[in-house]
Amino acid sequence: MSISSLFVVILAMPLIVYIIIPLLMLSCWLATRPIKFLVPSRFGSEIAIRTSRHHTKAESDKRVESRIATQGLTAKIADGHGVYDSLVANISRAGVCLKNVPERLSASTERLSVIIRGKTEEYSLLLAPSWDSSHHSRGRVIGGKIDTPPNNWLQFVHSQ
Repeated sequence: MSISSLFVVILAMPLIVYIIIPLLMLSCWLATRPIKFLVPSRFGSEIAIRTSRHHTKAESDKRVESRIATQGLTAKIADGHGVYDSLVANISRAGVCLKNVPERLSASTERLSVIIRGKTEEYSLLLAPSWDSSHHSRGRVIGGKIDTPPNNWLQFVHSQ
């Protein structure tokens, strides 16, 4: 073995030991983990976004934020193909549940533009749908996470 090849081996060892092997271990570990998308919330925590559009009762009970039932709040929903009226079933710091949503609303939309009308104010939200179901008593119901809540959204939630 010549001195130049020995020199190359000595320089390559730290690269292999400290960079390549840990990256291989990390990639193997990540490959075995389930995929969960995390979105930073403006309230200091991260919100996990499920990729499924349908939910069961057990899944809806796993919410991070508690929901506050609302009465008399209306919403306008835009999906890029039309604007539809619905009612707001409940709200939280990070999410909204809309009921009586028309079937015409596109189920494949990743983001919905929602305007919620309170007694004296309006709140414009971008909503990432998390689940979508049909109930006989409430019609079609959509629940979703708010991408970026407006500045006064938290005060509005606590006032309900």
